[in-house]
Amino acid sequence: MALIQGDQNIMSNIMSNLTKFGKVVLVETIVPESPSTDIVTKNTLVFDITLFNLIPGAKERSMEEFKELATKAGFTTFKLVCCAYSYWVMELHKGN
Repeated sequence: MALIQGDQNIMSNIMSNLTKFGKVVLVETIVPESPSTDIVTKNTLVFDITLFNLIPGAKERSMEEFKELATKAGFTTFKLVCCAYSYWVMELHKGN
């Protein structure tokens, strides 16, 4: 999976400026790994298509892509907290 370099730079800068046991909370849609017809998947894919049309090359990420981005930025923990109306709350932790 190729990451957009700017996104990795932003996450790395956030990571380097966090306190020892700091965390970042992300609220994003997550593209499912396998196709489904549920409303959450449909909404997420509509967001993905809309984003791609507005910003060429932009896209929504899968959970694995979020994990990869967090790991490459230096975060030690990636945690899904909850999902509401197609949006996921994720926590990225620095340190253990």
